Amino acid sequence: MALIRWEPMGTYSPWRRLSTIENTLDRFFDDGLGFLHGELPYSSSDWTPSVDIYEDESSIVVLAEVPGISREDIEVNVKENVLTIKGEKKSQRQEGETVHRCETCLGQFDRSFNLPATVDTENINASYTDGILRITLPKKEEAKPKLIEVKVA
Repeated sequence: MALIRWEPMGTYSPWRRLSTIENTLDRFFDDGLGFLHGELPYSSSDWTPSVDIYEDESSIVVLAEVPGISREDIEVNVKENVLTIKGEKKSQRQEGETVHRCETCLGQFDRSFNLPATVDTENINASYTDGILRITLPKKEEAKPKLIEVKVA
């Protein structure tokens, strides 16, 4: 049975539905066909963990949500300025159990990100705590901002 969004009387508009379809197509062509423009594919796996990427003066940080995965099932590597995160989320079910509902994603994942030339690939650090994989990508010294003192003559 399909779920149908309820909208109060008088608020339904066929233009709103058309706008939703247009937004979906825009996302498909922007994200799904990026490889035609030299970008890496978004994902080539069974499921895709959510990732946040932020930056400060000294490093770029990648946070990936990978709950329920043991540290041994996660692989992080850098090759030719491409950061790759691979892993596998295995089923926790025991033999003979009857499944009534399964909403968790299982299987392998593979995410790749192009790194800027400012990243010091020799000193990358990764840690895994409470289902969050944290990868710290330090910047090279020449890429860090330098404060220049202005002297009064």
